[in-house]
Amino acid sequence: MDIQIVDQTANDVLEVSRLLRDTWLDTYPNSEHKITREEILQRYDEASPDFQERIEKRKTNVNKDPNVHSWVAKEGEKIVGFCTATKGKENRINAIYVFPEQQGRGIGWKLMKNALDWIGEADEICVNVASYNQKSIEFYEKVGFRKTSKEIVGDAGRFPSGAVIPEIEMVKTNG
Repeated sequence: MDIQIVDQTANDVLEVSRLLRDTWLDTYPNSEHKITREEILQRYDEASPDFQERIEKRKTNVNKDPNVHSWVAKEGEKIVGFCTATKGKENRINAIYVFPEQQGRGIGWKLMKNALDWIGEADEICVNVASYNQKSIEFYEKVGFRKTSKEIVGDAGRFPSGAVIPEIEMVKTNG
């Protein structure tokens, strides 16, 4: 079946969250950095009031900001991938995730092309990636991103235990 890239809607938010949970479980557990499957599962616990609050906020805000846009990759009615990007003062690929069992089919490439086309001819586009996520680093390098020396410590990958997903910055320059 053909993969279609479409704008994310509020109706997609919960399914995208499940995609994030599955890809995080496949990608981020790391004993060296004390990142556990349990904490990832806790982050995406659909019964949690915090989770429900985040979902409702995302439903309200999805694709409302003209400088931030999100897409989903669909195979039929099933979401198989997700991407979000920011343009303007800072041009950034915020996230690209594809269900682990769907990886290697070109879905990430299609999502990336959509995001880069939407950002346009920016001088510089940044992305943060887990420093130990070699598969994603190689994907971004194939698209033209190069590692910088900047290490990122942000709240996106911070867990209640204090564990943090260590990230590096990669940059794609045009021209």
